[in-house]
Amino acid sequence: MLGVLGFSPDDEMVYHLRGRPDPAELADDLRLPVADVAAALSRLADRVIEVITGVDAIRHRFAQVQHAAQVEVRSFVTAPFVAVPPGTTR
Repeated sequence: MLGVLGFSPDDEMVYHLRGRPDPAELADDLRLPVADVAAALSRLADRVIEVITGVDAIRHRFAQVQHAAQVEVRSFVTAPFVAVPPGTTR
């Protein structure tokens, strides 16, 4: 899924398991060198990637981001697209 944004398959594996507190533990879980995991974490942090699915979750997070934004909000949307009727975004 993150390949379209220029991330490698290893980066995507790190993204999905990034909640681990220690890069060494994450590297062990993924069977990757610690240096590769640290580099992937750095690339992910530089781009602030957040994947959100589901209409309610997207609606909620987008409202949070919009409220906190000081200049602009940019988003990247992939298929399948879900149309939400006007006036239902709260």
